[in-house]
Amino acid sequence: MKKNFFIRIAAGFLALLMLAAALVACADKPGEGENTTAAQAGSESKPNETTASIYDENGYLLDKLPEKMNLGGDISLLYWSDVENTEFEVLETTGDLVENAIFKRDLNVQDRLGVTIVYSSTPGNNNNNAAYTNYVKNAINNGDTIDIFASYSMTTANIATLGLAENLLEYKSMDFTAPWWPADLINETTINNKLFFCSGDISTNLLYMMYTVFFNKSIISDFNLESPYDLVAANEWTFEKFMEMANTVCDTSNVGSSEYIYGFNTTSAVHVDPFFYGAGLRTLERGEDGTPVISDSWHSEKTESVIAGANAFLTSAASVTSTPDVFLTNRSLFTMSRAVYAKNSLANADVEFGIAVTPKYDKEQENYATCLAFPASLYGISTSSQRKEDASVVLEALASEGYRTVTPMLFEVSLKSKYAQDSETGKMFDLIRETVVFDLGRLYTTVFNKRTYQLFRNAMVAATYTSYSSLFKAESKQMDSYLKNLLKSFE
Repeated sequence: MKKNFFIRIAAGFLALLMLAAALVACADKPGEGENTTAAQAGSESKPNETTASIYDENGYLLDKLPEKMNLGGDISLLYWSDVENTEFEVLETTGDLVENAIFKRDLNVQDRLGVTIVYSSTPGNNNNNAAYTNYVKNAINNGDTIDIFASYSMTTANIATLGLAENLLEYKSMDFTAPWWPADLINETTINNKLFFCSGDISTNLLYMMYTVFFNKSIISDFNLESPYDLVAANEWTFEKFMEMANTVCDTSNVGSSEYIYGFNTTSAVHVDPFFYGAGLRTLERGEDGTPVISDSWHSEKTESVIAGANAFLTSAASVTSTPDVFLTNRSLFTMSRAVYAKNSLANADVEFGIAVTPKYDKEQENYATCLAFPASLYGISTSSQRKEDASVVLEALASEGYRTVTPMLFEVSLKSKYAQDSETGKMFDLIRETVVFDLGRLYTTVFNKRTYQLFRNAMVAATYTSYSSLFKAESKQMDSYLKNLLKSFE
């Protein structure tokens, strides 16, 4: 199982946290440290030199930045105004725990660094992808300063391909070995020692956008079905078992009635992508020399089996793509949605629910795999910035502070506790978060004319199924051309 890239508070780790806390308690009181600019800090600066531990009083890892700096002035941060969930520019405390944590994060970072983060925004979601990209491009061409930009995943990736983003690996202030930066994201998106964007605990939407299977516990009980929790623990949570359970609850003599119980529903075809990634498939992988190549798993016999099986299931009487959402009215055993569904939809619904990771293809598959939805934020440093070093410090500090301040509130308090209905839910969220996978082809999907998701998604939900293998073969030469265009961005 992949190393957890976010905060993990587990019972087995408690002893270490207690030891860290004890070390802090026994240490001399930390001093104020020297006021330091990013340029003065350099790679040899020792973080928090007067502390006796690399952990804070709550047991969370500290970053390697100086304890106190005086960057001075403003650092501009352009974000997408149509972001789905709060992540930027919280101006005051509210009744929302996560928003309060974001407010606290920004205050702490600005006070620590001696800098003001100046937020501005423009639409940048999927519908405004091109508009946001053009906004950044025009701003740079006009000599306007943008230090940091953050937007919808596809949008930020587009900006990177235009040569408008700095290589983040050149900035020593950014420690990409730290847990606030997902190791899989950094590894997958670094090519030729270049990394144009990052995300992690700096983004609330990265956690919110983890795909999750939600199940109706009452229907499980009524039909005497096995618990998904037990199936996951026994390594028996597979596509076959998932579809078998979904088919069990369907009385096909009653199809279409207002009382009909579906085995599975989702509110949009966009939510079927996890079936591809849950099977351990991806569109791009690394060749022997580390260069990205078209993955065999994008067009293998296994892929054909997964997509044909998903299509048969998704177009059967057991499944429905519906609006309004029948899961919210206790008429569906399973639904597939993002983790934030627990907060935004189920918190006020009369549904007794549990959650599970996306099923595996079969028992032989080594790990579960979680797909990340596109509306997660990716951050970069603009080539137009006159303060690139300082911008890198701000990014590192925001991510590090978010790791200790925002993520515990969002994940431990909100998703795992406030919006959970049983003790198993928290453990399952941990597993989901541990198994998030990143696919370079998915992130740079615009370069591939969006075929890195449309090809398999469209085949899964097609009313009349056509061999996926033949569909891919017809476009394979174009895929090679798309890949060459992507690699040019990293030359």
